[in-house]
Amino acid sequence: MGAMTAVEARGRRAWELREGEYAEVADVSGDDERTAHAPYPVTVRPADLLE
Repeated sequence: MGAMTAVEARGRRAWELREGEYAEVADVSGDDERTAHAPYPVTVRPADLLE
């Protein structure tokens, strides 16, 4: 399974490869949290990245 993450000024966005095309699976910012399970488990909270 392919996955990618983009870092933007307002937060983070993540995509997963589904049926040959990338689909957005997360758009988080500030104190929001997102737990990804592929390619490995990780929880991201953008506000923590600014400390």
